[in-house]
Amino acid sequence: MVDVFNTHLDHQSQVAREKSVRLIANRVEARKQPSLFLVTGDFNAGEDDPVIAYLKGKHEDPSPVPMVDSFRVARPEAIEVGTGSRFSGFTSGNKIDYIFVSPKTRVIGADILRTHRDGRYPSAH
Repeated sequence: MVDVFNTHLDHQSQVAREKSVRLIANRVEARKQPSLFLVTGDFNAGEDDPVIAYLKGKHEDPSPVPMVDSFRVARPEAIEVGTGSRFSGFTSGNKIDYIFVSPKTRVIGADILRTHRDGRYPSAH
C-alpha cells in the first residue's frame, strides 16, 4: 500500500509554504499504518529553498519524516529543470514541482515532461 498526498503551496508567502510543509509532514507521520508514501505537487519553492530542505530532512529543524526527491534520484545531473513553463515551453528557472517519496522507495525513473501540440502546452507546470 502507498499513501499519496498532493498539494499546491502558496505562490507569494514563504511563511505559508513553511507552515504548509510542516502540516504535510505531520500528516505523513501521523498515519496509523506507516507504509510507502508519495507527496506530490507544486511547492512554489526551488531546490535550494528552506521548504525543500525541511522536507528532505536537511534543515536546522528537519521534517519528522524525511523525504526523497524522486527526480534527483533518477536525474542527479539534470541542469535545465525549470517546471514553470508559463504555457509556452519556458524551461529556465527553478524546479518547483516535485514528487517526493519515502526513503525506502526504489525510484526507477523520473522526467520533466515538456509535451506540447502546435505550440500549445497542457499545463503551466
